[in-house]
Amino acid sequence: MKREGTAAIVTFVVTFALVPSIRHLCQRWQVFDRPDALKIHAKPIPRLGGIAIFLGVLAGIFASDARDFTAHWQFPAAIFVIWFTGLIDDLRGLPPASRLGAQILCAFLLWQGGLHILAAATAPTQIALICLFIILFVNSFNFLDGSDGLAGSVSLAIAVSYLAMPRTALTPLGFLTALCTAAACVAFLPFNRYPASIFLGDSGSTLLGFLLACIGLDIASTTAAPRYSIVLALTIAALPLLDALRVVTKRIARGASPLSGDRHHFYDALLARGWAPRRLAVVSWMMATLCGAIAVSIVRLRASIAWSLAAFMVAAAFLDMATASREKSSAADCDEAGVRSDKRVFVSAGKGSKSDPQEGEEL
Repeated sequence: MKREGTAAIVTFVVTFALVPSIRHLCQRWQVFDRPDALKIHAKPIPRLGGIAIFLGVLAGIFASDARDFTAHWQFPAAIFVIWFTGLIDDLRGLPPASRLGAQILCAFLLWQGGLHILAAATAPTQIALICLFIILFVNSFNFLDGSDGLAGSVSLAIAVSYLAMPRTALTPLGFLTALCTAAACVAFLPFNRYPASIFLGDSGSTLLGFLLACIGLDIASTTAAPRYSIVLALTIAALPLLDALRVVTKRIARGASPLSGDRHHFYDALLARGWAPRRLAVVSWMMATLCGAIAVSIVRLRASIAWSLAAFMVAAAFLDMATASREKSSAADCDEAGVRSDKRVFVSAGKGSKSDPQEGEEL
């Protein structure tokens, strides 16, 4: 427990200490997330919070178990690739193909480092499934970073759910990753809650999604985990995954590109209804915690995996409730939603919120 305590403290201290300096540098160098048609904040906000998350998590894991961390070099290498790709996107912008290529490279590094999905027998199948898993998580959490404190709160709930699993379900490195991810979120949220003084940026939101995906793959790779453990990872993250799949499916159904920007995520609808960003973050955290509790209960109580459907049903019901009013909108209304919701949310959410960071290029 001493190693774990050291990792959590180092991660928290490094992340918390770095955020003010990074925020100051963003202001000095004019690195802002600026308002536009798909943004709901009213003034430029520093957007490189992912730097603090990245350095905090790496420092915590390295301080706890440097030998194991460096022995599995593919893991820190993949973390760097996903973070650096997001950082370049924050600073200069990257085409979707470049970001997708980086995510596939990270998936290959994880497979080479020993993260395998046991249900997949052949190497090509394993690599393909890991790629899909990484792409789904990374982009779902990028989509989720649309309101103050939202992505950080949900990520915290998911990381804590992994920590509540039996210790045999995770490797030591997987447990440390979950612990450091949770500690980094706790340290960052005071600066990111409404009204946010700094955003995660793509480097932060994609990194959180990647870290949580790695923990899910870690559970699937351990021999002590049940064969359906990959389903548990999807269950814990049901809320952001279902929202991302719902939005992308609807874009395709109406003939739009899955990468085209819009304002039809569940948090867009709730903010447009007048929900305060704090309320949105807390309720979303509660929903993610409930999904995680269901997954943890399945493992600890040796219950049927069919109970995971309960988590998906709860998340789906919440999303349906949140977006019910927008489902009745006409196609013409949908085309104008960016402008109209922008005006509504300026009134209801104020100056501190943030929508999808350049959602037209989320990969």
